[in-house]
Amino acid sequence: MRYFTAVMLIVLIVSLNWAYRGKNTWDDYIDRKIELNKLQKDIKSLRDRNSLLEKDIEDLNGGIDGIEESARSELGYVREGESFIRVTDKSGY
Repeated sequence: MRYFTAVMLIVLIVSLNWAYRGKNTWDDYIDRKIELNKLQKDIKSLRDRNSLLEKDIEDLNGGIDGIEESARSELGYVREGESFIRVTDKSGY
């Protein structure tokens, strides 16, 4: 009985050692959990960005109004007969 207890104690110590120092340990689990949370946040931001791009595509496919709005905001498009006025904030100086 004494040998059995000693062997079981050694097996327990070796098992605990593997659990803390081997492959797929608690630290590995925590690292993977942190990485998973970061990747889930990245995926959410990319999905939000994709939905905005899809809305932009729908606007551009919708006709001239969407294209004109995009050209005005991004390229400074001005129609013939219109005047472009830029308003700036004085606190920016």
